[in-house]
Amino acid sequence: MCQLSGTTSTEVAILGLNLGAPSVPINPFASSVNTTATINWSAPQITVGPMLLLITSYSVSGTNTTTNTFLAPVTVSGNPPATTATFSSLTVGDSYTFAVTATNVFRTSSASGSNSITITLTPLLITSISPSSGASSTGAVVTISGSNFTNNATVTFGSVA
Repeated sequence: MCQLSGTTSTEVAILGLNLGAPSVPINPFASSVNTTATINWSAPQITVGPMLLLITSYSVSGTNTTTNTFLAPVTVSGNPPATTATFSSLTVGDSYTFAVTATNVFRTSSASGSNSITITLTPLLITSISPSSGASSTGAVVTISGSNFTNNATVTFGSVA
């Protein structure tokens, strides 16, 4: 019997059972809220004989297809790794696609592509303004209630911000 780094050829043949890359992640789907995209997918399950080859991480890459630029990839790891990734600070009006690969202890899968999304802002929904009237020169505090506000927004009443 042949020795290979302390392992017999019989053991190498057992370990050589197509222990390759995992299947591609299943159905990556991208969605967005304002300037953040979330990509979700289902995990592939890889079985070789009696062994279950677990996924150790995913890598999610993004492309701004409007400007043909690449986003920094996001690595998702864990035991097991989550099947979701988030990209923030995307450009309003631009379109994006994403691709997900799965990695096991041996190799990385081919990429599985997502749908295309275009980044839009969610419209503001104002439910109340209090007080509803008054002079702009009084310095009164005005409370605006609603949803989908963004941080650091400026509100202008007439010509006064």
